[in-house]
Amino acid sequence: MKTRKNEIWASYQKEIADDHYFFARSCIRQNFFPAAENLYLNILRNDLGKDIYDDARQTTCTGIAYHSGVKRSTGKIFEIPKNLVHASDVIYKFRKEISAKAKFRLLNQNTREPLKVIDHIGCHYAKIFPQKGIDGAEYPYVLAGLIDDWGGKQIDYPERRHC
Repeated sequence: MKTRKNEIWASYQKEIADDHYFFARSCIRQNFFPAAENLYLNILRNDLGKDIYDDARQTTCTGIAYHSGVKRSTGKIFEIPKNLVHASDVIYKFRKEISAKAKFRLLNQNTREPLKVIDHIGCHYAKIFPQKGIDGAEYPYVLAGLIDDWGGKQIDYPERRHC
């Protein structure tokens, strides 16, 4: 029984490259959170010293790529890269390094108690490709891991795993 659980757990672990990234801009993130992409790039380049290629003129929508299959209608074949990860996965990979460099932790300024933090993983992270999310689609740890390592306290709530 334990071996089967270990196999299942191992299937949800994910290889994330150490460096040399190609950044695919989001079709929606830059509209809802205009500073998010530049902040992300700044953390990777300036705080962590990572090599990341970015072209601010491009954007992508993974939903279109997913729903159009391998894009046969264009006459081109989409070759899936060997190491394809979500931007959150990269931050998760380096969460301890970021924590060590952070000026602040997720602590109450007056009491030094951990801040109570909720996370929400939207559908696009792991629902479409459940085997690609860190710890799967039902209990993804990618944001919860940031809360834990940055000093906060996770708070569970009924809608946490809803799309």
